[in-house]
Order: sequence, then structure tokens, then C-alpha cells
Amino acid sequence: MSMFLLSFIMCFSLSATADIDLNAHNIVPNPSFENGSGSPDYWGSQCRENCGVVEFLWDNTEAHTGTRSVKIYSNEIDNTCWGVWKHNLSVRGGIKWYFSSWMKAEEINYGGMIGWLWIGSNPEQTKFGKADGTCDWQFGETVWDIDSGVSSLALGMEFRRADGSGWADDVMAVPYFIKLTSDLEDRDDALSPETFSPALGADYNEWVADMNQLITDFSDWQSDPLGDLISYETEA
Repeated sequence: MSMFLLSFIMCFSLSATADIDLNAHNIVPNPSFENGSGSPDYWGSQCRENCGVVEFLWDNTEAHTGTRSVKIYSNEIDNTCWGVWKHNLSVRGGIKWYFSSWMKAEEINYGGMIGWLWIGSNPEQTKFGKADGTCDWQFGETVWDIDSGVSSLALGMEFRRADGSGWADDVMAVPYFIKLTSDLEDRDDALSPETFSPALGADYNEWVADMNQLITDFSDWQSDPLGDLISYETEA
């Protein structure tokens, strides 16, 4: 096969790879806190400790994207307050899930702003998202293998025994196989024909075809049986 023909096939394969929009698969409702009247839809505030000093705000002055975020703060020099913006999230157990968020902090001397996950009374120790001190928007992520018997979890943007101010925005929960495939797609988009020798052309095109098939297969993952979701995860 000539180098010209190989380059043409590779360029065609790259451009033919389907695009994955992670936001389209995000199961967190109102993940950027843009919608609501008086407070963000689907999210509630809850004070867990020292409720006399913790405050909650649906903020229209700070945002990672859009025009809104959620804020928790304390004007007292007191690191005993513990408040959370919380949503009870319905999930499909039996597969791995990817969680991420963005957080910001201002003049936090104790504690900090974190993202956490709970099933029943058990907190997941791997947190997603964290901000303390004074910092601009920070990205956090984690992967959690959720048991097949689980159908819901508590997802929280928490001001944990802190003072100062903390913000959260752009919360995401998607099946890990979708995040993995998206990462592979990004890597695919960064490739050029010069990356490959002619001997690898057939293998590469087969890989792109497999990726396209995987993306097509899991497009309706929310209505697919659990066995298919496990298969998608294995293939990804």
C-alpha cells in the first residue's frame, strides 16, 4: 500500500470517529446550577454541625461555567461548621462510575470545600473535588466501582468543618466506560498519519472501527441491560 493511500485512509478514519459529548451522558440534574427559582433545582442545602454560623448561597457572581454556582461560607472564625449542597442521585449499580467537579476557595483557614459520595450511612473515602486556602477553580475526579445492588447515592458539595468561603460548579457523573472511550477518542484526535508506519495501518483502522462500534452500541446505555454495560466497560 502506498504511503499516500495509507495517509488518506488514516485521515478518513480520524475524521469518521464519532464524537462523544460527556455532558449528554451526565446523569447529574442541573449540574452547573444554572436552573431554579430562589434556589438551584434538584439541589438542597443541609447544615450538619454548628448551624448558627454556616450560610448557603445560590451565587450569581462566581461560576466556573455559565452564570451560577453554589456557595457555602462562614463569616465567623470558626472551623466547626459543616454544611452541604446535596442531591440524591439515582444510579445503575454493577459498573464503575466516573465523578468530577470544580471547586474554588477564598480565605479558608481551616477545613475546606470537598465533593463526597455516600451510600446509606457509608461515605466513599475517595472524594472528588477539593479546594482550601484561597485558590481559583480546581478540578477533581474519581472512579468508583458501585455494587450491583445499589440504585442511589447521596452526592454532596460539602463545606467540611471550615471557615471562609467555598464554591462548587460543573458536577458530573457518567459511566466510566464512556469516560474511557472519550479519552481514547481524544487521543485518537491528537494522532497524525506520520505517527504510524505503513505496517500498522490496518491495525489502526480496525481499532477506529471498533471504537465507532462501541460508541454506537452504548448510545442508549441507560435502557440497556446490565450485562451490556459490563460488556461496554470491558471493551473500553
